[in-house]
Amino acid sequence: MSKTEFTVGEWKLYLRAEGLPVWTQPSKDWVQTDEHPVVNMSWNKAKEFCDWLSAKTGREWRLPTNAEWEAAVGTSTYPWGEYFPPKWDDGNYAVLEDGKKDPKAVGVDGILGTAPVGSFKPNALGFYDLGGNALEWMWDGFDAKDPKSNRVLRGGYWSNGADYARSACRFNFNPSAAYNFYGFRLARGRP
Repeated sequence: MSKTEFTVGEWKLYLRAEGLPVWTQPSKDWVQTDEHPVVNMSWNKAKEFCDWLSAKTGREWRLPTNAEWEAAVGTSTYPWGEYFPPKWDDGNYAVLEDGKKDPKAVGVDGILGTAPVGSFKPNALGFYDLGGNALEWMWDGFDAKDPKSNRVLRGGYWSNGADYARSACRFNFNPSAAYNFYGFRLARGRP
């Protein structure tokens, strides 16, 4: 599994390689550079990219499964550990020092919108931004028995408060949904 979220710069390379329309900023209120996580991603669009990359490289690339993401985040209550609220270097959340949600969506880290990937300390296994920054699509459907069910997103995001910061939190949305806080990271399948 990738140590960081997939970036704007990486997404731009894909768009150029395929002659697709150019990438545009996800918000008029904050700016992303090539080092930020690409957002406004639907599960369908992320899967399409994984299929393309697999065909180009001859290796299987996909989104992480719930089990892989859980193994990477570990057993702690929050992606940064057992304490709350998070410190300024624990991740990109809209949480204030008293643990309340910042109505301006900035939080103790001082950032509105996404931050460049790897801006905050990694977890014990060396993964960055498993909490905060961008909400990440999982390979799995919300209902494991229904292949057409909504898809799972994990990890909280930049404008989340305490209510969605827990490691166990899971969202489920239609695979065609895309918002300025939906991103992804890659996982490589077995050779």
